[in-house]
Amino acid sequence: MNKLASARVLLNFALDAVLAVLALPLALWLAGPGSWPPDPGWWAMGGVLAALTVLVPAWAFGLHNQYWRFAGLRDLLAVMAAALMAALIFWLANAALGAWRPANPAFPVLHAMVLAGLLGVPRLVSRLQALRRVWEQQGLPPILVVGSADQVDLFIHALAREKRPSYRVQGVLTRRTRQTGRRLHGQPILGAIEEAEAVLDRLRAEGRLPALLVLASPETRGPALETLLDAADRH
Repeated sequence: MNKLASARVLLNFALDAVLAVLALPLALWLAGPGSWPPDPGWWAMGGVLAALTVLVPAWAFGLHNQYWRFAGLRDLLAVMAAALMAALIFWLANAALGAWRPANPAFPVLHAMVLAGLLGVPRLVSRLQALRRVWEQQGLPPILVVGSADQVDLFIHALAREKRPSYRVQGVLTRRTRQTGRRLHGQPILGAIEEAEAVLDRLRAEGRLPALLVLASPETRGPALETLLDAADRH
């Protein structure tokens, strides 16, 4: 796991833990608006317990690996399952410790619902913002990004971070044929570099010919570069 991926995993864990702590008082208020723990020290224990009990379900259901801006239905279902498991673990752990518990027997269900909402809404908002950026880019010149998967990944990631990008990525050409059909940052890998002419022919027939071919890998040279230039020159 590279440093960027490790940082994303740790950030996801931290954010989910914070949201789990915030979910606890909201669930308690819903369970009994005037019924609060008599011991102030319970809040510290409850907050730590809420943060810890969400980490195991988050790991089990892959919440730590989610890209919030690409969250889909499967990701939201995983959030709901993790929230349900976390609420159950919290209830059982709290009971095992002999600590104060809400009188309302529906508290675990309310806790799971509030936790699912707090974990899911930020992911949904991030997804909507990503879609809005995609819609805003529809009028930008389309490009094909060419190079190794790692270099293309870096280029698309950098382009996505620009507030006002100059281009929108239409597809990818990589160095390996077996990667065709996969997706990078949601963009389709249309073929290998040596298949550039066939790919451009197909895009022209579909009325989707790109404005530019962008070389993301400096090692693209020799016959591969000649093939790419020939294909671009024909179109």
